[in-house]
Amino acid sequence: EFNTREARSPSARLTAAQAQLALGLEAEARQTLEAMGLDSISDAPVLADAAQTYARLNDLPHAIEAMRRAAQLKRTAPELFLATARWLLDCGRAAEAAEMATEADALAPHSVEARESLGQALMATGQPAAAVRHFQSAVAFDPARTAAALGLASAAVAADQPALAREVAKKIL
Repeated sequence: EFNTREARSPSARLTAAQAQLALGLEAEARQTLEAMGLDSISDAPVLADAAQTYARLNDLPHAIEAMRRAAQLKRTAPELFLATARWLLDCGRAAEAAEMATEADALAPHSVEARESLGQALMATGQPAAAVRHFQSAVAFDPARTAAALGLASAAVAADQPALAREVAKKIL
């Protein structure tokens, strides 16, 4: 049993919640995370770890909130914006995902992952022509990346660019 009353700091509470989760004590881990309070945390790595812990508890709304706050605190970390974008997409919040992926892309303009995530978010918001450009960049940076190529083919079809879709499909096959 963990004494979370003694573990007052956010990082100590987070460690306790992670230990509880490792022991299969999900309800206790949730209580410990709630007691921690995301608003009290001003350390980006602790927020990112809290986000991962919430995600392990299948609590994506809190995971997204924690990761978004971590990204805002550490504006030079594209991986935080990228993780937030992916989780937002998983939750069907495509417009917000596009914003986070745009931030990741701005911080890491040659990141295949950022371009691919931005393409996925743009597709989900009904902007296939814009998605084509980002998937093309991702494929240009990493021609062997199948997910980016598949995204490009799908975006090309949706953007009424059948010649591009066929060209990409031939390369995939």
